[in-house]
Amino acid sequence: MTGESIKILDFIKANLPSDDIVVSIMSQYTPFYNSHLHPEIDRRIIRKEYERVLNHFIKLDFSNGYIQERDSADSKYVPDFDLEGILSISIDKGPI
Repeated sequence: MTGESIKILDFIKANLPSDDIVVSIMSQYTPFYNSHLHPEIDRRIIRKEYERVLNHFIKLDFSNGYIQERDSADSKYVPDFDLEGILSISIDKGPI
């Protein structure tokens, strides 16, 4: 996954106006639900992976960006997804 993140950062830097782009490096991925069925996503990001992406972000010298602390990758920050308080509506778009 680290390689993909680096490729995305390279693409953003090469193809988008860096003064207008805000990049956020996030470390909060926490596997839930059926992630155990997909070994490639059934784990948290390790420090070495995060630091590799972060170092690449810094090397590319983006003008605007945010860096998230690694301790945010904790289940205590994940909200309950019980849909309480969520208004459910149905929109009929008709035939496509």
